Amino acid sequence: MMTRSRQGVPGTTVGIDVGGTMLRGGLVGPDGSLRDVVRRPLPHGPEARHAAVLELARDLGQDAVAVGVAVAGVVDDGRLLLSANLGLGDIDLRTALVESTGLPSEVVNDAQAAALAEVRGGSAQGLVLVVTVGTGIGGAVVLDGKLVRGRGFAGEIGHVVVDRGGLPCGCGAAGCWEGLASGESLRRAAERVLPGPDRTVDRLVAAADSGDPGAVGALMEAAEAFADGLNGMCAVLAPHRIVLGGGVFARGGLVADVYRSQASTRRWVRGAEITMAAQGDHAGLLGAGLAARDLVAGPPTGVLAAL
Repeated sequence: MMTRSRQGVPGTTVGIDVGGTMLRGGLVGPDGSLRDVVRRPLPHGPEARHAAVLELARDLGQDAVAVGVAVAGVVDDGRLLLSANLGLGDIDLRTALVESTGLPSEVVNDAQAAALAEVRGGSAQGLVLVVTVGTGIGGAVVLDGKLVRGRGFAGEIGHVVVDRGGLPCGCGAAGCWEGLASGESLRRAAERVLPGPDRTVDRLVAAADSGDPGAVGALMEAAEAFADGLNGMCAVLAPHRIVLGGGVFARGGLVADVYRSQASTRRWVRGAEITMAAQGDHAGLLGAGLAARDLVAGPPTGVLAAL
C-alpha cells in the first residue's frame, strides 16, 4: 500500500483508542508524552463508527508520521476480524487508514496496546498479565518484556466462557466472562435493581456505598465473577504481576476497590503482585501511538520486539 509523502513532526504519531462508547485520540511525542487529547462520543452503527475513526485519524494526522489505532476486538494483521462490543467485523482497517490519511498505519487490540504503554512506562516486568475492564474485558500477556500475540489475538480473556447458561455474547458464545463482570454488565445490573428512570452505574455505586441491599448484592455479584475469572487466568498463566486497567479501574472508587479486594483472596491470584495501570484511561491511545512508532522506526531493542 503506497502512502503519500507528508512532512510530519519527526517521531510524532497519532494514537486512537476506540472504546465501547467513546473515541479518544491524541499525539504521542518522541519522548512518549501525550498531547492534544480529544474525546468524541462513538456514533451508532458500523458505518458511522468506521467513518468516525477515519475522520479523527485525518484530523490528528496533519503533524504526524504514522497512525496507530487500538480497538476492542480481534485483530489480525491490520484487519479487525470481530468486535463484539462495537458491532464491527471483517474490516481491513489498516488499509482504510492508509488510504484516508496517507500515513503508515497500525491496528492493534486495545488491551495489547495498553500492555505496550505499561511496559514502556516501566510498570510491567517479568511475566505480566494485563487485564482491562471497560465496556468489555480485554487482556494481554507480556513475557520477558515481549508481548505474546500467538496467532494475533492472544489475550481475548473476556470471551472465556465461565457460565454456559449465561447471557448470549456478541462473539457467538454464551456466558462469557465479560458478560458477568464488565462495565456493561454493571450497567445492566443498574437497570435491573434501581428504581426510577435514572438507572446508571454511578447511581448503582452510590446506592451500594450507602448500603442499599440490592445495589450491594449486584456489585458483589459482579466482583465475585471478576475474581473467579481472574483466578482461572492465573491458574493457567501463574503471572508474577497482574496489571489492572481500563475505564473501570481508571475511575477508581468503590467498584475498583471491591473488584481488587475480591480477586486478591483467590487461590491462584494470591502471590502475584497486583498493580494498577500507571497510564490510566489513556493507556490504549498511548500504546496505539507507540505501536505506530514501532511500525516506522522499529521497537526498542528487547522491548516488545514481538509486536
